[in-house]
Amino acid sequence: SARSVILTANFLGMILIYTFLSMPFLPVAYLLPLLAAAGAALGILQPVSVALGNKIGKEHPGLVGAFTMGLVWCVSEMAGPGGVGLLSQFFTEDAPAKALMGLCMLYPVAIFAAFQLPREEKTPELAKVDVTAVE
Repeated sequence: SARSVILTANFLGMILIYTFLSMPFLPVAYLLPLLAAAGAALGILQPVSVALGNKIGKEHPGLVGAFTMGLVWCVSEMAGPGGVGLLSQFFTEDAPAKALMGLCMLYPVAIFAAFQLPREEKTPELAKVDVTAVE
């Protein structure tokens, strides 16, 4: 279900980003696949969220798209680069990594919000039809 994909991607993204930020001594051969996996985990969230939003709010697809793509982009741009820039002023050593770790403290909030998403209803199993039988 979309809810489980969002939960799993958030959880994996959190683990991979914290691993990347807390182990800068890893060789590049390990860091690049780690970053690629983190990007994949985080990159899948947007299209799945938009699809789930359109499934939930079928009556207003434009409004759903505006919120899930437009508003989220505005908030993330303000919190991401702007928030990390402001947080990095409070640190003297390895400021960008520490600021990103501070921003990553929002992952539990995202995971909690994902738990609040509605569960998908189980659809009844379709009746099995014997297609070989000819009348």
